[in-house]
Amino acid sequence: MSTVVCVSRNYRLPVINEPVRLGRQVELPKEPSVASTIGPFPSCMIPKLLLGSLLEYPDRISVISRAGVPSPRLDFTIECPATSRRIDDMHLFTSPSALLGLVGTFAFLPPAIAQDRTTEQGEAQITDPNVECTYYDYPPVTQAENQFPAPWTLATILSGDTAAQNKYNSIQGQIPNIPPKGTQPQSLSGDFNGFSYPSDDPDCWWTYSTCVNPKIAGIPADIITVPEPRTLGYGFDDGPNCSHNAFYDFLQSKNQKATMFYIGSNVMDWPLEAQRAIADGHEVCVHTWSHQYMTAMTNEQAFAELYYSKSSDLFALLPSLTIFSCTMEMIQLVIGVTPTCWRPPYGDVDDRIRAIAEAMGLQTIIWQYDSMDWAGDASQTDANYQALINTATSGGFNNVGAIFLTHELSNFTMSEAIKWYDGLASAFTQLIPIGVALNT
Repeated sequence: MSTVVCVSRNYRLPVINEPVRLGRQVELPKEPSVASTIGPFPSCMIPKLLLGSLLEYPDRISVISRAGVPSPRLDFTIECPATSRRIDDMHLFTSPSALLGLVGTFAFLPPAIAQDRTTEQGEAQITDPNVECTYYDYPPVTQAENQFPAPWTLATILSGDTAAQNKYNSIQGQIPNIPPKGTQPQSLSGDFNGFSYPSDDPDCWWTYSTCVNPKIAGIPADIITVPEPRTLGYGFDDGPNCSHNAFYDFLQSKNQKATMFYIGSNVMDWPLEAQRAIADGHEVCVHTWSHQYMTAMTNEQAFAELYYSKSSDLFALLPSLTIFSCTMEMIQLVIGVTPTCWRPPYGDVDDRIRAIAEAMGLQTIIWQYDSMDWAGDASQTDANYQALINTATSGGFNNVGAIFLTHELSNFTMSEAIKWYDGLASAFTQLIPIGVALNT
């Protein structure tokens, strides 16, 4: 029987708020102690599950955890009979308790949904998060997929992409001779164990020392504050989230604009959601292609992570809309204006990566205060929101404004933003996009 590879974009493990993608290898946790089987699939066969050399099951997916802690992102290849329907409409739910107690559980989303999944306006009207996060086919993206790296894979310059290669060649002379940090692949996920680095921090490596003032002349300092007193540079990382309509509705009800640091792969996965942000008047900055540690990458990989995320071709897939770049200059996308700002995932940047970004016209934006909402701990997140408010009300920002790290990552992070919005609005004179706050 002939087979086709089913490429799905909507598998998620909500407990860790990571997209679960098909067609990649999984990063298994060390010393797995719990295995839960999910499947079998009634409409697809799975002849090979790519879980390194540890697991290969023909008809099921195994989720591994250790001590009740959910595993990292699970990625696998599914092959389906050519005559079967695609399985893009399935949604996988696990949690620590479900992982330990529910074996053989699988939840399906409806295969057919009476919703307009062809326009930003129609997509914005969907109120059911399960429906929002059901994969839809958007022809402009589908037709251009071969012009970009595979979503959620480490970007490299595509074979035959002469425009990207020429651009990379043109900036190589501006890149400092600083080697990548650590050893791939573990360094890409932030594991720098065994990497020896001088204690005087010669590369201004943020992950090592939170350094934001480059050691190499000519590279601009990272943005960590905004100049206007009692002003909060308001923004969110890791979007577009497929279930963000309720959150964006809330922002719209407050007439609140923000800076959205978008992951290129998410834009390709959820193009109508990206259009929602743009149509609502938010700023858009780059958050790389695959959200991995940038200092671990080679020069070419780091370039590609930014190039394919900021590429005008990617944002041009969102037609008949205007984009607010970090200069807040509203023009038609067809002219090809692209974002001029970026935020390194995890803040991981050094002078080599700063130089690459600068050569590509991207301003590096970090933060000074962290909500820690990404960790999913409500008490910790609430304490950090309250601490920021306390600092503001006690005059801590009377001379210079703040940038606070928050995320569009999950229902939890967006709910926290809604819960604390009025408190922030009362404590600060204004909440505005970072580009506006910088007067750029």
